[in-house]
This record gives sequence, C-alpha cells and structure tokens, in this order.
Amino acid sequence: MNKEQLKQLALDVNILLDKYIAVDKELHKRSASFWSIFTPIPFDLFKDKIEDIADELKLKQNTIAGLVDNKSQVQNQFRKTLLNYTAALINSVTLLHQVIVDLAEASKGSRDRKLSFAEYQSNTQKYQDSMKNYFQYGQRLNRLFDQLDSGI
Repeated sequence: MNKEQLKQLALDVNILLDKYIAVDKELHKRSASFWSIFTPIPFDLFKDKIEDIADELKLKQNTIAGLVDNKSQVQNQFRKTLLNYTAALINSVTLLHQVIVDLAEASKGSRDRKLSFAEYQSNTQKYQDSMKNYFQYGQRLNRLFDQLDSGI
C-alpha cells in the first residue's frame, strides 16, 4: 500500500458519501414538503440508489481491507480509520435503506406489516446515531489525512 492508493480510496469513498448525502437530502425534501401529501414519493428510486451506493461502498471496503500494512505508522492508521469509517458509513446507508423500505411499504398501505410511529421514530433515531459514528471517524480521518499529506 502506498500513500497515493490510500488518498485515492479516501476520495472514492468521499464521492460515495456525497451521493448518499444527495439521496438523503432529496428524500427529506420530497417527504417534508406540503406537496408530498399530493405527490407520490418515488421510494423505489431512492431504494435503488441507496442499494447501489451500499454495494459500491462494500467493494471499497473490501479493497481497503485487502491492503497490506507497511512501515509507515500514519499510513497504517489512516488505512484502519478509513476501513472503520467505510464500515460506519455502510451502516448508516443500510439503516437509511431500511427507513426507505418501511416508508415505501407504509405508503402502499401494506396490510402485511404496519409501520407504527414508535417504530419509525426508533429506526430514525438509530439512523441519526449511526451518522454520529461515521462523523467521528471522519474527523479522525481528516486529521490523519493532513498528517498523511504532510508526510509526517
């Protein structure tokens, strides 16, 4: 593993983060507006996008996990933190996927499974907590990136 590989993988994961944030924002925008009462929300589209992002993140996670440590302590710490960050991000994406699936089923009026408000709140809280986790790893990653970039 070398510094440039790590930086490229971090950039790739960051691009996927941006895609995930865009889906999350669009979902909130569409579901939190007055017009959402009258306009169907394309939950299947959101679900498909999130599934694609999760799949890509898992591929990046496997690539990062497959890298071999080297003599640079900063590079090794960066790789491990990037791996943890990617895992935390996958967890958030997976929880958002579950929220979308639940909302899609509720919007269709599925009689097989009703989504209670308490269950929705619980799932949303788990999702919010998972975001805090990847934020924390992201802060560590940014500090290590500065060290990686400066050659310390």
